[in-house]
Amino acid sequence: MRGVATGLVSEQGMKLHNGGATLVVRRITIVLDRPTESGGTEIHVLTNLTSEQAIALQVAENSRPWWTVEGAFRTLTDVLRCEVEALGDPKAALFSFATAVLAYNVYAVVKASLREAHGAVVIRVKLFDYYFTNNVAKYYIGMYMTVAEEDWDPYQKMSMEQFAEVLLELAHRVKLTRSPKTKRGPKKPQPRKTSGLRNHHISTARVFAKR
Repeated sequence: MRGVATGLVSEQGMKLHNGGATLVVRRITIVLDRPTESGGTEIHVLTNLTSEQAIALQVAENSRPWWTVEGAFRTLTDVLRCEVEALGDPKAALFSFATAVLAYNVYAVVKASLREAHGAVVIRVKLFDYYFTNNVAKYYIGMYMTVAEEDWDPYQKMSMEQFAEVLLELAHRVKLTRSPKTKRGPKKPQPRKTSGLRNHHISTARVFAKR
């Protein structure tokens, strides 16, 4: 077992069977130094690369950027609702997804300001993305109605450095207690379904067939 920046790495050979086909792969396991947000302590990566093509450490290091991508897609799906099931038109669905990506980029800038103001560890431990974005959506309408359009003009004329300073100043004022992150407890086993045990479905066709 060897180490990378995020934990220890090990590997084992595996064979995946699909009908008559067999695929030989390697499972790279990264034992994390720090659990993920969901409490996971290990990450598994499957690869069909041979050890001559890439050793386990190389696979683990090269897969690290994808963890960030997967986290981004989780935020897009769970928090920003990038997949709206009611949108049957592909163009509408694509527009919805593009809007969510744009919102994610804005939120990434806001979150970077919060990390700079409060510390990366504090934001990771205490800030819950869902509650934070919900608060933004909740107060947006009121802000839109009370703040005049010309009040936004100074922000449009700022340089990137000036705008970053303003964001940092505002980030210091954010009360993280309004968007608390609660620790997820152990999953409880699902109760057995009782539907159908008392009230059995009666087929209408069978009733008419018996007459």
